[in-house]
Amino acid sequence: MRALSLSPRLVAWLPLALTPLYLLLVWSLAPVLGPAVGIPSLIWAPAGAYVFGLRGGLILAAGAIAAHELTFHVRVEKMPDYTLVRDLIGNTVMLLLVGVSGGLRELLRRLRRLEAAVHSTQEGIAVTDLELGEAGPRLRFANASFLRESGVRTGAPALARYAAQIDAAWRHDLQAALHGGQPFVRQLRMPASGDRAERVVELSIDLVRDRAGRPTELVLVQRDVTAYKRLEQRLAHQAQHDSLTGLPNRLAFETRLHSQIRDSPDAPFAVLLLDLDGFKTVNDTLGHDAGDALLVDVSQRLKAAVRSGDLVARLGGDEFVVITSPLSQDADARPLAERLLAAFREPFEVRARFLALHASVGVSLWPAHGPDSSSLFKHADVAMYAAKQRGRNGVYVFTPAPPEEALG
Repeated sequence: MRALSLSPRLVAWLPLALTPLYLLLVWSLAPVLGPAVGIPSLIWAPAGAYVFGLRGGLILAAGAIAAHELTFHVRVEKMPDYTLVRDLIGNTVMLLLVGVSGGLRELLRRLRRLEAAVHSTQEGIAVTDLELGEAGPRLRFANASFLRESGVRTGAPALARYAAQIDAAWRHDLQAALHGGQPFVRQLRMPASGDRAERVVELSIDLVRDRAGRPTELVLVQRDVTAYKRLEQRLAHQAQHDSLTGLPNRLAFETRLHSQIRDSPDAPFAVLLLDLDGFKTVNDTLGHDAGDALLVDVSQRLKAAVRSGDLVARLGGDEFVVITSPLSQDADARPLAERLLAAFREPFEVRARFLALHASVGVSLWPAHGPDSSSLFKHADVAMYAAKQRGRNGVYVFTPAPPEEALG
């Protein structure tokens, strides 16, 4: 038969920010058979001792002043509202009744509200490990939205649906951002699944740190930005396209002209500036609606006349421009300009009336006719007015000398 062995030992101080759990201890000191086994931190302390928590078969406690360790052979039975500690022959050594204070109940309510909010938000939220290898970080926790959209489960790679878009450079950028203390934000395409079309998702990844500042996990926030992306694309299209004809506008023309000179400074190409002959008469006699319909028809014919890679733009009014893709030689510009004029051979049908319409085309060549985009356009304009002055319905190629001859 062995007696209980009591040895004083300071266990821990309860953090003052925590509201204590109240503990009632009732036990019988019965003889204990067999080798002694230690169960840490059963309370032997004055009134006001606090229990910090129960975990598995170990009872963790903290006293207001100090705690003691009882050493004996027991087994622990966890019940819904209490815990029994028995010796080998079934005597109850200790009965633990744990009640929760009002302050802790409020803390638990706040945690439940936070959990409900996380699960109800439309943005996907997930916590993963720190692994950034080929498989990517593995899921530890996720709200309902992330689980539904990603189709992954706890322990699986959290970014499995985006695997085809994640390469070594992507992972390098992610590591660089996190190492620099910055969140990593990228837009990815979520493949179509079931009845859902392909979508655009913005993914934000950041570090979770402990109180010492050490990284412990990654937090992922995923939101569907498909509607915003479509709006962005629509606004970008409107900013660079003519609302009447759908052709690229002056801004798009200037952007293409600058970029073509910058990217291929040694590749020759042409600017063909076209102005309709007699268009004002159509507006004055048939009205602006008829004039608008005619401009739409003209734009369609011009698009059909150019080559793949050439840009047709409407600058405004009845003025159009073509930037050709690179030419083998300057002389190749002339047949392209003549193809534009050929688009006007057949009359246009507007409001059940057939209208004959012609155009004048001015041509300037890169790099022969200007050191930059503005001079190139200016010289095409000069050539276009020269074509009008020489009888309309013709083509004139810019020359630094006084104009002498129209081609066509």
